[in-house]
Amino acid sequence: MRLLGGKEQYVLGEEQRDMREAEKRKPVNVYAPVSSMTDVTITHTERTVLADARAAAIVVYLPDGKQYLPVMVKKVDSTANAVTIVPKGRATIEGASSLALTAEGAAVLLLSDGTDWHKFSEVAGS
Repeated sequence: MRLLGGKEQYVLGEEQRDMREAEKRKPVNVYAPVSSMTDVTITHTERTVLADARAAAIVVYLPDGKQYLPVMVKKVDSTANAVTIVPKGRATIEGASSLALTAEGAAVLLLSDGTDWHKFSEVAGS
């Protein structure tokens, strides 16, 4: 502790300061999957969805394409219920207004060009 201007102030040691700075720079794990059995809106911190549509069909809403975010969605159940991916506003997914995953294991990696979404990888499922 140090007296500065008549007030007591705590002064961090160099090692403590370095640890706090490193903690601030620590990246958010955006690829940690979110499991969902209901409709879900993808955010900048949650971009991987494991969609379980065994109870009912699910809609996955994409964020604004201006964020240039990669998004991964996978259907993890074996029912006939679809997992439908819908972009925000007037954006499209390769010209379409939505994309449906209908088979167990079906998955897609989407990337935005700033306006619309493009499939960079797609797995048909079983």
